Amino acid sequence: MKKTFFLLIAAITIISACSSPKPDSKADLSLADQLLDEQLYSEAIGVKDAEKCTKIAAKDLQKECADVVDAIKITKKAVSDDDQNACEKIELKRYRENCENSVSTAIEAKEAYAKLAETDRKLEDQIQSAEAKAIDSGDPDLCNSIEDENQKYSCKYNVVVNKAVSAKNPELCEVIGKEPVILECKNAVGNN
Repeated sequence: MKKTFFLLIAAITIISACSSPKPDSKADLSLADQLLDEQLYSEAIGVKDAEKCTKIAAKDLQKECADVVDAIKITKKAVSDDDQNACEKIELKRYRENCENSVSTAIEAKEAYAKLAETDRKLEDQIQSAEAKAIDSGDPDLCNSIEDENQKYSCKYNVVVNKAVSAKNPELCEVIGKEPVILECKNAVGNN
């Protein structure tokens, strides 16, 4: 009888241990289980897979893991869509604020890039316009309105070459002043 009673107590203990609910916090876990939970947490966040968070034993850490993974995914989509309102879906306050800041920064960067691209386009238009006027008039001094020294030299070169080729006069190439470029200009005149 004692043996049966002992077996019954052992069976009840084993069954109750197996069916016990997940612990609510890390403090309820052994150190080994806490370390495993931290590893699973890092892994889930690293691969951005909330399903992996379900393997975490501590309920509070499991929920936080899923919230962080969702926050990372929402932030990425919000930034790519320029959608600051999407950040409101994030449960964790600091991650929500980070999402809003990331979206704002991305929008500002895109606006700055657009302004820079517009400035570059206007500058390129100005260079082309100045060069076209200089070539049409045959006056390399009109290239002086171009600020960039390389572009200015290129403009003057094109005006002189165009003028020398039109006049079929390689001597006009001497105005360029740089020997290798003078030879290139003379070759252009000779080839036409």
